[in-house]
Amino acid sequence: MNTENPDGRSMSCLHDLHIDGLRIEDRRRLALSLSTECGRYVHEVIFDDIVRLSIDGFSMQNIILDLSVFTEREASFEFDRACALLGVDPADPHELDGTGCIVLIEATIGAEIACLMSQHWQLVLHQTSRNVRA
Repeated sequence: MNTENPDGRSMSCLHDLHIDGLRIEDRRRLALSLSTECGRYVHEVIFDDIVRLSIDGFSMQNIILDLSVFTEREASFEFDRACALLGVDPADPHELDGTGCIVLIEATIGAEIACLMSQHWQLVLHQTSRNVRA
């Protein structure tokens, strides 16, 4: 799976993947289980050092539209939406000073997820199995 990030922010390589489950560990780590439409190529994406987390609209079907990573203030709908979900002031996001970042997972349908982390984050897909649906 291509994880190139040419524009420095949007990661369309996750487009149309399904969020099959989530696990919160030690209140500072989120693990998302992702799969393709037919349930093949199951991956886990880890978010560590979480300061704030918002999960809105989780449903029977959760399909990713886009994932954006912000390390500084930006004038965009996506940045404003992430800040609104997290209760962060988009005009003065002091939580991003130097080391923090915000990740927004936008949904085609279902869960919209925003994470504020105290460290910069890098997308790493951990393959967990080859098929979850029969």
